[in-house]
Amino acid sequence: MGGLFDLLGRLSARPESGRLRQELPGSLRSFPYREHIVFYTVFRDAILVIRVLHARQNTLPAFFDT
Repeated sequence: MGGLFDLLGRLSARPESGRLRQELPGSLRSFPYREHIVFYTVFRDAILVIRVLHARQNTLPAFFDT
């Protein structure tokens, strides 16, 4: 789990390093981590992780509706 927390620290420092997912709602970005994909949104001074999914899971826009 430490590797995931390290990744989140790096994403907080450089949130633009994740790919902007224009096909998903809410200006989400994503970044791969091992067999998973971290989906997050960027605020002025922080990131908010929305979901962490296995790379084979569904990433259709409806899956991210809240």
